[in-house]
This record gives sequence, structure tokens and C-alpha cells, in this order.
Amino acid sequence: MKIIQKLKFTVFITFISVFMANTSCTKKMQPTVISLDQDWQLQPLGKWNEEGKLTEPDVYTDKNVVNCKVPNTVMGALTESGKYADIYFSDNLERIPTEWFKNHWRYLKKFDVIKNDEVIAKWDILARGKNY
Repeated sequence: MKIIQKLKFTVFITFISVFMANTSCTKKMQPTVISLDQDWQLQPLGKWNEEGKLTEPDVYTDKNVVNCKVPNTVMGALTESGKYADIYFSDNLERIPTEWFKNHWRYLKKFDVIKNDEVIAKWDILARGKNY
């Protein structure tokens, strides 16, 4: 009789193990990776006219938005976007208004986070920064 009970117990444990291995509660979720190095916007603080003069301080406006990638410097992003061409040719670098670079700039990136109601999610943002 004890052998039959041990056999039933072993079959029961095996059944539970197989059942749990095939259910969603034990499946590992694959992490979603979003690359954050593309599709950034760079904005100067304040409204600026085409001559590089500040017309309205302490506001961010969509008028002077520069699309860029990171890592990058402000001058690098302005050059890559075509705002300033051939900055090392002739006196082009001297003709760039220096007022632009005495101001604050912000890098802006918007992205969607996928929501999954079935799982308590953990979000990590890893920023491997560079100091220029």
C-alpha cells in the first residue's frame, strides 16, 4: 500500500511540475530594448531671430528646433543639421553668432513605453554618457 501511495505522490508531483512549466506564470519575459541615440531634438532657451539675436528670453519654442542624434555637441548638431555649413572654411566660424552659445540648450527625446497589464514591469534607463 505504501508503494502505491509513493507512486501516486510521484505522479502527482510530476504532473504539477509539467503543468507549471507550461503555464505563463513561469515564462520569462524578454526585455524590450529601445535605442535612444536617434531622433532627438535640440532647443535653445528663448526665441531667436535669424540674425542670432534673442527676442524673447526664458521660453522654449518650436521655431528653432534642431533634429539631431546623440552624443553630440550643440555646434556639432547645428552643423550636421545644415544650420551652419563648412564652419572650418574661410571665416565661416567667425560669422556664427556667439550669443547662441551663451544660453541654455536642452536635448529632448520622446518615446513610448509599452504597457503590459499582466505583468508588473520594471523599467531601467541606462545612460552611458560622455563628457565633452
